[in-house]
Amino acid sequence: MLVYQKKCNICKLVKQNKQILQRIYNSAYFVPGSKDSLLKISQDYSLNYKALSNHCKRHQFINNQDYTAKMLAMEDKKAEAVAVRKAVKATDAIQSVMDKGMERLENGEITVDTNQLIRASQVKLNADSKQKDQQLAYMTMIAHFASGSAKTERIYDEPIIEATAD
Repeated sequence: MLVYQKKCNICKLVKQNKQILQRIYNSAYFVPGSKDSLLKISQDYSLNYKALSNHCKRHQFINNQDYTAKMLAMEDKKAEAVAVRKAVKATDAIQSVMDKGMERLENGEITVDTNQLIRASQVKLNADSKQKDQQLAYMTMIAHFASGSAKTERIYDEPIIEATAD
């Protein structure tokens, strides 16, 4: 939200150039963790840093809904990147072990019987299915909270109680 002031030169500039307005909204002043800072913006457009920071304090605001949406999108990107990194590491490790085994088998260094081949394929299949199950659970959880359907109770809303029978 922009509260336009006639005497503010930054307000006049932002009113003419919407790209600067968006850059300020996406800066570290409004979005923690952003790589774009007010100092960098002021240097890029040859503005006075103090005038720009005063403008942000007095004339330019971000409403709660936009702030929440930006923070959720940022957290979603981080979580997705971590999940992808973990999935790639696990599948790469299994694939590299299988590749080394195949090389040694082709060189004649090891011999493999049918049971070992079946067991190796089961390990690979289990790892793939586990990864797909994790991705499905992650997508279900995100869809539950992001779709606005959190009003109905589901497994994520129920407390988990573990007990043993005596």
